[in-house]
Amino acid sequence: MQLSEVYRRAADYHLVMSEIERNKKMDFWVIMDKTKKVIAVGSPRNRELRVLEEAKNVRVMIYGSKAKAESGFKDSGFYAFGKAASYLQETYGLGRRNFEDICIAVPAKLVIDGL
Repeated sequence: MQLSEVYRRAADYHLVMSEIERNKKMDFWVIMDKTKKVIAVGSPRNRELRVLEEAKNVRVMIYGSKAKAESGFKDSGFYAFGKAASYLQETYGLGRRNFEDICIAVPAKLVIDGL
């Protein structure tokens, strides 16, 4: 890594940290099922529910307010595959897309790890 890249990353890190310090109350919301074992991941066009242990290296969908998170699961659908689909079927008896009755908006904290 070149020195200029290190300086750029350090500057980006300090910008983010100063924004967090200035706005001490930065609320983030995520969508989970009622038992908090399944979380919404992906992008706005490719949304799916995954079991938490399968959601390590994917983009978790975050929202700036509870209302936006709630509209995310009430107005738009999700897909579930693999373990998440099996878990939701066993727990709630649901098919692949009707998750609005079992999803909730959960407050979350943002953690920035390293540069």
